[in-house]
Amino acid sequence: MLRIILSALTFLFLTQAAAQSAQERRVALVIGVANYDADGVPNLLQPEEDAQLVHDALAASGFSLPPPLISPTKSVLDEALAEFSL
Repeated sequence: MLRIILSALTFLFLTQAAAQSAQERRVALVIGVANYDADGVPNLLQPEEDAQLVHDALAASGFSLPPPLISPTKSVLDEALAEFSL
C-alpha cells in the first residue's frame, strides 16, 4: 500500500514539475564586446563568432532571444536592455 501511495505522489510531483517547466519563459540577451578600455583586459579576437556560438547554444536549449549585440554603443545597448526587460 505504501508503495502505491509513494508511486502516486511521485507521479503527481513529476507531472507538476513538467507543467511548471513547460510554462517557464526562458529568455537571454547575448552581448559580445571586442574592445575594452580597462588596463590589463585584453581585447577579444572573435567576439562575433563567440557571441553567435553562445546565441545558438541558448536557442538550441529553448531560449527565446534576439540576435546577438556585437560591441554596441551605449545608446544601442540601453535600447536593447529596455526592450529586453518588457
